Amino acid sequence: MKIILTIAGFAALTACQTTTNAASVNLSPATATAGAAMTGTVTASANNGDAVTITIDGSTIAGVTRDTNLDRGAFRAFTRIDATASQPLPTNLMELGHSGDTADGAMSASIASSSGWSPNGFKQAATYARNGSTSMPTSGTATLSGKYVGSWGSADSGQEDIYGVTGDTTLTADFGASTIAGTITGRKMIRYDGTEPKDYADVTLGAASISADGTYAGTATGGIWDNGAGDTVTDVSGSWAGMIGGATGNQAAGVVRLDKMYNVFTAGGVTPTHVETGVFLAE
Repeated sequence: MKIILTIAGFAALTACQTTTNAASVNLSPATATAGAAMTGTVTASANNGDAVTITIDGSTIAGVTRDTNLDRGAFRAFTRIDATASQPLPTNLMELGHSGDTADGAMSASIASSSGWSPNGFKQAATYARNGSTSMPTSGTATLSGKYVGSWGSADSGQEDIYGVTGDTTLTADFGASTIAGTITGRKMIRYDGTEPKDYADVTLGAASISADGTYAGTATGGIWDNGAGDTVTDVSGSWAGMIGGATGNQAAGVVRLDKMYNVFTAGGVTPTHVETGVFLAE
């Protein structure tokens, strides 16, 4: 598997064609990329889930390895940790990535991030793909479930750390009405050591129209947290996008982005903006 993650807005699909039958729409393979609105690129390659590389702005990052402590569901994790870097935590998470596939490999999704401690600065990018042909129903409903993984961080000074995020995705597709909506529940922070010390609020994936090519895009809300010490993150705006896949339209993959305001430094005149970007696979 090779994953190419490019920092950009939600991008157009590639290699997507549709033909219509009486009870279904035939969709060809397609790939989409998305990421935080920042400059640069993040490229991640995975070979059977073990050999991984991350390339940022044309430079390959040395020292990226598989990290099973951060695996979640179908998603394999890879990280670069620099224990010698000067920062508050005992171990500095420089780059974090997750890459996964559905059980039959019909769909895939990946997310990669670099922290503000990295020489490359804070960047995030994601990709998701329909790897085979799909016969998408034109009637009936389906409930799809799976894992969500991502990261959140900031480009603002004093907010250089990145943290992983995980949760459970549930989607409901109404093929007759051509709509899809869902939630991400059981959301947790993932630290560099794989522990999950903090709960995050659920995310609502607002109803979105399913286009003829099986893609959809809508508004995402929620995901705030309060650590009990007066440090809170509040929701500002959010979006989600994805596509239907699987042999019979029984799978989905996509990306979620949440822009938040972190109030911990508001009293000092600084209110950092945090960005959470993640991907999901559901079947």
